[in-house]
Amino acid sequence: YGAEAWSVILPALLYGAEAWSVILPALLYGAEAWSANAHQINRLNTFHMAGLRQALNVNPFNHIPNVYVRERTQSTRMSTLVSLTRLRWLGHVWRMDDTRLPKKILFGELAIGKRPQHKPKLRWRDCIAKDLHSFQIPSDWHNLASSRMMWHTMLLDGSVSLDIALDDKAKFLRACRKGKPFLPCSVCTICNKSFSSDRYLRSHHTQKHGPNNRVTMYDIKCPQNGCSFSSHSEKGIKIHMTRIHHKQCSNTATCSVSSPMVANGMQISCPVQGCSFTSASTKGIKIHLRKSHSWSKHDVDTKLTTSTV
Repeated sequence: YGAEAWSVILPALLYGAEAWSVILPALLYGAEAWSANAHQINRLNTFHMAGLRQALNVNPFNHIPNVYVRERTQSTRMSTLVSLTRLRWLGHVWRMDDTRLPKKILFGELAIGKRPQHKPKLRWRDCIAKDLHSFQIPSDWHNLASSRMMWHTMLLDGSVSLDIALDDKAKFLRACRKGKPFLPCSVCTICNKSFSSDRYLRSHHTQKHGPNNRVTMYDIKCPQNGCSFSSHSEKGIKIHMTRIHHKQCSNTATCSVSSPMVANGMQISCPVQGCSFTSASTKGIKIHLRKSHSWSKHDVDTKLTTSTV
């Protein structure tokens, strides 16, 4: 590795060692007995991700997802760490003697009592039930927890599987939001260099191979005949169709004219016969109809959709 590579890798390694030896033990002190909800877990995760981004010197304006930051630092989700800590404590208490007070309190039940109305508060038992389900531990966990080595091995395997499943789900949902195919890794077609996201790949093509070799794997072409415009997202196509071709698109495949007014190049003609007024937008036509032809707002909204030139 060169000096530039080590300037990025070394802070991440140092933060990882410092996090596991100092930061995380202090942050998760007493997490075995927590009944933390999603809001509290998200606050812990925000603090942890801020440290990782600072160690990697990641600019927040690059919009790099947390999944790729955790992959570069080989760190674990905060929710997985809390669940892992609780399940370790569960196995430890189960291996205690039946006369020990922690085991009596954990597995004991009240002989008398009445539950109040409404939903009960989140209990430690409820969190344990969710943790066992997320780690894919069978219902006969009592037999597995009797062996400390077997229990810890199963917890480590379950935490790794859970992290992989959550990361894949996050990548898939982000790809659906962006309207792009799900690709775990993007590869440059010129130098075969791999990147964690298509944003890095486009920047690499522009900087290393010149602007003429810009990557076009996600380019979407304009559906209008004779137009050579293309964009990396459907949003860019919709803006282009509205401003240039004066059409409204529900998707990139089908586009409908926003109004029956005729577009003469970049201009839209007034629908009133004998009027030679033109405008570059529908809003300009509406203002012209209300001021020059005394159309009311109701007439503009209703008659404009049925009028023809």
